[in-house]
Amino acid sequence: MGVNCNNPEFDYFNGKIKLEPQLREGVNLEKAGIKGDTMIIRKIILVGIPLFLMSCAPQSQADRLTLGMVQSSIHIGISGGEVQEALGAPNIISKNKGGNEVWTYDRVSKEATSRGFLFWSSNESTQRTLTVLITFDDNGRVTDFTYHSTEF
Repeated sequence: MGVNCNNPEFDYFNGKIKLEPQLREGVNLEKAGIKGDTMIIRKIILVGIPLFLMSCAPQSQADRLTLGMVQSSIHIGISGGEVQEALGAPNIISKNKGGNEVWTYDRVSKEATSRGFLFWSSNESTQRTLTVLITFDDNGRVTDFTYHSTEF
């Protein structure tokens, strides 16, 4: 059914119901040409749009840690502040046997793809890990760094 566009009580282009003053109380929306489902659709839209926009929000820099970022931005002699600016906060801060501070970055990402045609479907998933260890001297400068990347 839906909205009757020929109904003189409904302004189709502005989405407004024109009612006589004596009819404003106790309005029967079905007589005005609006189904009860319209309110449900409006609620879904009002809730759905903000949820969609939040899902499109950019990821934090720590979530985007890649091997290329490590290789291009981490060098011996840079400060801890420069490391944090490039890679974000580490997962773990510890000390090695020599008493030097070691920062550990550990990221895991999972990618899933699904393909299908008529009655056939295929699901594949790939998991990637990246572990980065950065060692600092007493002055807070990088003295060594290693990384290990896997994909399976």
